[in-house]
Amino acid sequence: MPREGNDLSTNPVRSRSKADAAAPEEPGALNLKSLKEKKIAELAALAKEMNIEGAAAMRKQELIFSILQAQTEQNGF
Repeated sequence: MPREGNDLSTNPVRSRSKADAAAPEEPGALNLKSLKEKKIAELAALAKEMNIEGAAAMRKQELIFSILQAQTEQNGF
């Protein structure tokens, strides 16, 4: 005996996949994944372009955080 509400053919509710739930990215927007794939020299150059102070002395994770923080501030958040 089938349980009520478990028949997927009549139940219109569909679970969202990760792709469905992901927010659309703005062109030129930097995200954590793309930054992690960059070399530290690339991150330092990007930080310099964004006028991040002390970028030359930062470790990779610090650069990534600072870049994301600067991007967020530039977008008004």
